[in-house]
Amino acid sequence: MILDFLAEKWGITFQDRTTHQFASGERAQLIKPMLSMNYSGVVVKELIDYFHDDFLVICDDADLPLGRIRLRAKGSSGGHKGLESIIEEIGSEDFKRLRIGIGRPESGELTDYVLSPFTDPELKVLSVVIDRVLTGIEILLDQGLLIAQQFLNRE
Repeated sequence: MILDFLAEKWGITFQDRTTHQFASGERAQLIKPMLSMNYSGVVVKELIDYFHDDFLVICDDADLPLGRIRLRAKGSSGGHKGLESIIEEIGSEDFKRLRIGIGRPESGELTDYVLSPFTDPELKVLSVVIDRVLTGIEILLDQGLLIAQQFLNRE
């Protein structure tokens, strides 16, 4: 969702590739892996090898309450399968990641919860979060990681 809103804001369009969707703008390239989350690292490794560039991973996080945002310079996967895949493929935990809290279900399977559509109350929370994240990403690009962290990581 974040990448779709960012592409819209920047006026760029995603193009379909075999393993990912790609949108190139003046400020950054947006890439959405289209493989299962557990294989995200394959796409990230391929793109790092090609672009030799810095990158930011944006992912949901069930261990953070709905709407909480965390921008980090590096760190472990925290059990997130997509981050685990990236760490395994590139052989490092040293990459920026922006985690957006979606919370956990009160009952039922986490996989079902993560793949189900957001409810109307959740979408209201997320609309505020999305605006903040879009601004935070632009701060990251313009002013660097520390300023973006100060903006995004506040409660």
